Amino acid sequence: MGLRLLTSLNWLVGTLAIGVAILLPFYREMQVQTSKAELENAVGRIVVAERWLFDHGRSSLAYFRYNQLDALQRELKLNPPLSNDNFSYEVYGDESNVLVVRSITSQSAQGSGRLPMLMYVYKAAQVEDLPSEDQYTVGGEWLKLSGRKAGLLALAGF
Repeated sequence: MGLRLLTSLNWLVGTLAIGVAILLPFYREMQVQTSKAELENAVGRIVVAERWLFDHGRSSLAYFRYNQLDALQRELKLNPPLSNDNFSYEVYGDESNVLVVRSITSQSAQGSGRLPMLMYVYKAAQVEDLPSEDQYTVGGEWLKLSGRKAGLLALAGF
């Protein structure tokens, strides 16, 4: 009787472990997709705020480094405020673009294993290319930092 119970429990635990090993990468991919949507929305809010301030009398766009999230939110009057739990934001101009908004996974999110390394970049060559108040989809670009998927998804070819 005891051996039959032990065998049944062994099968149960083994089956559950296999189920978790198969489903966990799909759950993780779902988390990443949700975080990507959150990030695209945040970048859209930054870009729209930059355009709004420029249209209302500001002579230049505001530029910020990764460690200046509080200054960014204060300057652009972002409400609700951006969260710096998962991503860091940088706003700057370069030789061919008047505005570049780059966001990467924060060190805390990557270090804790919540998110893989992600980078999203939005570029506008001129101020007129920036979206107006009602357009929060800005059409940035996800930069591929690695072609590998996590866990069993890498083995299965998904």
